Amino acid sequence: TQHRAALDETQAFLSTAEARLTEATARAEEQRATALRLQQESSEYARTTREQADAVAAEVLGNAEARARAIVADAETRAAGIVGDAETRLAALRTERDAVAGYLENLRGALSKAESFSAEPVSTRAD
Repeated sequence: TQHRAALDETQAFLSTAEARLTEATARAEEQRATALRLQQESSEYARTTREQADAVAAEVLGNAEARARAIVADAETRAAGIVGDAETRLAALRTERDAVAGYLENLRGALSKAESFSAEPVSTRAD
Protein backbone atom coordinates (compact mmCIF):
# COMPACT_ATOMS: atom_id res chain seq x y z
CA THR A 1 0.00 0.00 0.00
CA GLN A 2 2.87 2.26 0.66
CA HIS A 3 4.11 1.41 -2.77
CA ARG A 4 0.69 2.15 -4.17
CA ALA A 5 0.58 5.53 -2.37
CA ALA A 6 4.00 6.41 -3.79
CA LEU A 7 2.84 5.33 -7.24
CA ASP A 8 -0.33 7.42 -6.95
CA GLU A 9 1.68 10.39 -5.73
CA THR A 10 4.13 10.03 -8.62
CA GLN A 11 1.22 9.73 -11.04
CA ALA A 12 -0.31 12.88 -9.55
CA PHE A 13 3.00 14.73 -10.01
CA LEU A 14 3.23 13.49 -13.60
CA SER A 15 -0.34 14.56 -14.31
CA THR A 16 0.31 17.97 -12.81
CA ALA A 17 3.57 18.28 -14.75
CA GLU A 18 1.84 17.28 -18.00
CA ALA A 19 -0.94 19.80 -17.35
CA ARG A 20 1.61 22.52 -16.65
CA LEU A 21 3.61 21.54 -19.75
CA THR A 22 0.46 21.66 -21.87
CA GLU A 23 -0.43 25.04 -20.38
CA ALA A 24 3.13 26.36 -20.88
CA THR A 25 3.16 25.06 -24.47
CA ALA A 26 -0.17 26.76 -25.15
CA ARG A 27 1.10 30.04 -23.67
CA ALA A 28 4.30 29.75 -25.70
CA GLU A 29 2.26 29.21 -28.87
CA GLU A 30 0.12 32.23 -27.98
CA GLN A 31 3.27 34.29 -27.41
CA ARG A 32 4.77 33.08 -30.71
CA ALA A 33 1.53 33.96 -32.51
CA THR A 34 1.48 37.37 -30.82
CA ALA A 35 5.15 37.96 -31.70
CA LEU A 36 4.52 36.92 -35.31
CA ARG A 37 1.47 39.18 -35.53
CA LEU A 38 3.41 42.09 -34.03
CA GLN A 39 6.30 41.47 -36.42
CA GLN A 40 3.92 41.46 -39.38
CA GLU A 41 2.16 44.60 -38.15
CA SER A 42 5.51 46.28 -37.55
CA SER A 43 6.73 45.33 -41.03
CA GLU A 44 3.49 46.58 -42.58
CA TYR A 45 3.69 49.82 -40.59
CA ALA A 46 7.32 50.32 -41.63
CA ARG A 47 6.42 49.64 -45.27
CA THR A 48 3.46 52.04 -45.31
CA THR A 49 5.43 54.68 -43.41
CA ARG A 50 8.27 54.38 -45.93
CA GLU A 51 5.82 54.62 -48.84
CA GLN A 52 4.23 57.72 -47.32
CA ALA A 53 7.65 59.28 -46.69
CA ASP A 54 8.69 58.50 -50.27
CA ALA A 55 5.47 60.06 -51.58
CA VAL A 56 5.95 63.20 -49.49
CA ALA A 57 9.60 63.43 -50.55
CA ALA A 58 8.64 63.02 -54.21
CA GLU A 59 5.99 65.74 -53.86
CA VAL A 60 8.40 68.11 -52.12
CA LEU A 61 11.08 67.42 -54.72
CA GLY A 62 8.60 67.92 -57.56
CA ASN A 63 7.45 71.22 -56.07
CA ALA A 64 11.04 72.37 -55.59
CA GLU A 65 11.95 71.45 -59.17
CA ALA A 66 8.87 73.24 -60.53
CA ARG A 67 9.71 76.34 -58.48
CA ALA A 68 13.32 76.23 -59.65
CA ARG A 69 12.18 75.97 -63.28
CA ALA A 70 9.84 78.94 -62.77
CA ILE A 71 12.60 81.00 -61.16
CA VAL A 72 15.03 80.16 -63.99
CA ALA A 73 12.40 80.98 -66.63
CA ASP A 74 11.64 84.30 -64.92
CA ALA A 75 15.36 85.11 -64.67
CA GLU A 76 15.86 84.25 -68.35
CA THR A 77 12.91 86.46 -69.32
CA ARG A 78 14.23 89.34 -67.24
CA ALA A 79 17.75 88.88 -68.59
CA ALA A 80 16.45 88.85 -72.16
CA GLY A 81 14.55 92.08 -71.47
CA ILE A 82 17.60 93.71 -69.92
CA VAL A 83 19.83 92.61 -72.82
CA GLY A 84 17.22 93.85 -75.31
CA ASP A 85 17.07 97.22 -73.57
CA ALA A 86 20.86 97.44 -73.48
CA GLU A 87 21.11 96.60 -77.18
CA THR A 88 18.46 99.24 -77.99
CA ARG A 89 20.33 101.83 -75.92
CA LEU A 90 23.62 100.83 -77.55
CA ALA A 91 22.11 101.23 -81.02
CA ALA A 92 20.73 104.65 -80.03
CA LEU A 93 24.13 105.69 -78.67
CA ARG A 94 25.84 104.55 -81.88
CA THR A 95 23.34 106.52 -83.94
CA GLU A 96 23.90 109.55 -81.73
CA ARG A 97 27.68 109.10 -81.96
CA ASP A 98 27.47 108.90 -85.76
CA ALA A 99 25.32 112.04 -85.82
CA VAL A 100 27.78 113.89 -83.57
CA ALA A 101 30.69 112.66 -85.72
CA GLY A 102 28.89 113.90 -88.84
CA TYR A 103 28.17 117.23 -87.18
CA LEU A 104 31.81 117.60 -86.12
CA GLU A 105 32.97 116.68 -89.62
CA ASN A 106 30.67 119.33 -91.09
CA LEU A 107 31.89 121.82 -88.50
CA ARG A 108 35.52 121.03 -89.39
CA GLY A 109 34.69 121.53 -93.04
CA ALA A 110 33.01 124.84 -92.31
CA LEU A 111 35.93 125.96 -90.15
CA SER A 112 38.37 124.88 -92.83
CA LYS A 113 36.46 126.89 -95.43
CA ALA A 114 36.30 129.85 -93.07
CA GLU A 115 40.06 129.61 -92.51
CA SER A 116 40.76 129.38 -96.21
CA PHE A 117 38.41 132.27 -96.81
CA SER A 118 40.08 134.42 -94.17
CA ALA A 119 43.54 133.39 -95.42
CA GLU A 120 42.84 134.65 -98.97
CA PRO A 121 44.38 137.99 -99.82
CA VAL A 122 42.04 140.89 -99.62
CA SER A 123 42.60 141.80 -103.29
CA THR A 124 41.18 138.53 -104.59
CA ARG A 125 37.99 138.97 -102.72
CA ALA A 126 35.00 140.20 -104.54
CA ASP A 127 33.64 143.22 -102.78
